[in-house]
Amino acid sequence: MSRDIVTTYFDSEGRDHMRECLRLSFEWCVLNEVTTVVVLTGTGEGPYFAAKELMPQPRYNSIRVVAVSPPAGRPYRADPSNPASPLVRAGISPSMRDELRAFGVPVVSAHLPFKEIHDGHARTSEWSRVAQSYGALGGGFALCIQAMLMACDAGEIDPGARVVSCSADTAIAALVSRTEMFLSPAEGLLVEHIICRPSRYTISKNGHTLLARMWGAPIIVEEISPASESTSMLPHRPPDVPTLDSAHGAPTSTGEAPLKQKIEKRKRAKPNPTK
Repeated sequence: MSRDIVTTYFDSEGRDHMRECLRLSFEWCVLNEVTTVVVLTGTGEGPYFAAKELMPQPRYNSIRVVAVSPPAGRPYRADPSNPASPLVRAGISPSMRDELRAFGVPVVSAHLPFKEIHDGHARTSEWSRVAQSYGALGGGFALCIQAMLMACDAGEIDPGARVVSCSADTAIAALVSRTEMFLSPAEGLLVEHIICRPSRYTISKNGHTLLARMWGAPIIVEEISPASESTSMLPHRPPDVPTLDSAHGAPTSTGEAPLKQKIEKRKRAKPNPTK
């Protein structure tokens, strides 16, 4: 037996997709009788939007939201793709916590399970490698997994419950577990469906040399001039895509001189069915 299930692909990573990600998650819950949405948030903006704009709608009145936040005060870059962007600190303000509680949204703040404990030496551990492995599916995937584990550890959802977990641009449906049982072959967490995710990893893999070849990337077509009839018509990497400097591991420009180009956007139906 088979059935058509829809996954929506965004053309980039980031908070610009947060509201659509939440809307898709709520709709998935209605269609599949799921009653809990876990939202990872640094400021409370996502769960506040869900509580104010989505939960009051009659169609969604059976859905509850659990907000999950990194440790209060944890520093991170305002723009994760730019190491020079200013540092801001995670943490839902007391006033936002009060607002969320008024809507019936609990807030869980805790250490992310895949973040190793810093001991003053290089930050390397088996758990960080787990997060890096999930990064093959985009930067938000590991965050969704960790948010579910944290909510379950805090007692906001029961082990084995079916929930939807969201980051800014990724949402998944899964049967959840506690962190200690995460990798158990008998009782561990099981991902059932990816509701939405980026098709291009423009933040988490912004220095990857193959980023321009990912599905959904603009196609660069060189126009053949009479003086150069042998010019290739195959898509190629645009000259402003950063590459990794092997000596320093820092993004650098390719330095290639671009020919006259015409950029054509790939057009996709949205959402795209996955069978």
